Amino acid sequence: MDIALLYRQYRAGDPTLDFAKTGQYKRFRLLVAFFLKQEHWSVDRLLASGLSQSEAEARMNAALALRHGA
Repeated sequence: MDIALLYRQYRAGDPTLDFAKTGQYKRFRLLVAFFLKQEHWSVDRLLASGLSQSEAEARMNAALALRHGA
């Protein structure tokens, strides 16, 4: 999973990351990969966190925006 590539697509508004339009899970895969690989969370911690999608995206944006020039 290329987190940097998916994040660039996410920031560019790539429609393939819109589950409602495509039925693809790319946006959710990006979020899960971010927390597991970049934040070093365990699956248990992620599941227990109770983060909403918007909360998870805000955390991801705060962490990755500076690294990826967004």
